[in-house]
Amino acid sequence: MTHCHGAPDEIRLTGSFHKRKDEATAFRNKRSRSMQRAGQMLLASLLALSLAACATQPAPDLTPPPGKRLDAKTTLESGRR
Repeated sequence: MTHCHGAPDEIRLTGSFHKRKDEATAFRNKRSRSMQRAGQMLLASLLALSLAACATQPAPDLTPPPGKRLDAKTTLESGRR
C-alpha cells in the first residue's frame, strides 16, 4: 500500500469506509426515529391519562335519604297515614 492519494487500493478502502459509515449513520437514524416515535407515544399516553383523570365526575346524588319509617303505634298516635 502506498501513501499516494491516487493509489487504487486507497480508493477502494476509502469507498469501503464511506459505505460502512453511511450504513452506520442509517442505522443510527433508524434507531433515533424509533426512539423519537416511542417518546411521542409515551407523551400521548400521558396526555390521555391526564385528560381521563381530569374528566368530569358524575354529579353527586343530592336527594335526601328517605325519611325514618314510623312504627304503627306512633302512626296511630300522630294521626299520620
